[in-house]
Amino acid sequence: MKLFDYVLSPSCYKVRLMAALTGVTLDIRPVDFHPGVEHRGPELMALNPAGSIPILEDGDLVLTESSAMLVYLAAKVAPQWLGNDTAGQAARVQQWLSFAHRLTASLGAARLHEMLLRPGNIAVLQGQGVAALRELEAGLVEQQIRGQRFLASNRPTIADIACFPYV
Repeated sequence: MKLFDYVLSPSCYKVRLMAALTGVTLDIRPVDFHPGVEHRGPELMALNPAGSIPILEDGDLVLTESSAMLVYLAAKVAPQWLGNDTAGQAARVQQWLSFAHRLTASLGAARLHEMLLRPGNIAVLQGQGVAALRELEAGLVEQQIRGQRFLASNRPTIADIACFPYV
């Protein structure tokens, strides 16, 4: 499996972390995201027309969203990470995977603004990020009340991996 990776990307980190936790060896292909903008070059645009990273290749399969990559790695080598013991647990995992996109849109965008001078209203992004972190905290408190230690279960799942890089 080949991962087109930028070491400072939380989305790429999710995939590297999942691979490390499940014993998957990745062929890491560093991408000159900044300042080189390699992710917008012809080779990577051919793989992902959205021009974003990470990109995971496994044979003919090309995945361009980190949540899909987490699902794929878990399904392929460590199904217990899917967190689908019950319908409710599977739904909670999916809910947190969707929530992780809000973390990327707020905290990830604020980080890009501060580190790489990307456009954005930092006050708005930070406000959205704080709201998302409060929601995450409330979810963890709710799980503690249920006697569970992780976002969707009593053991870590891909939901935890999806949200972890932002906390």
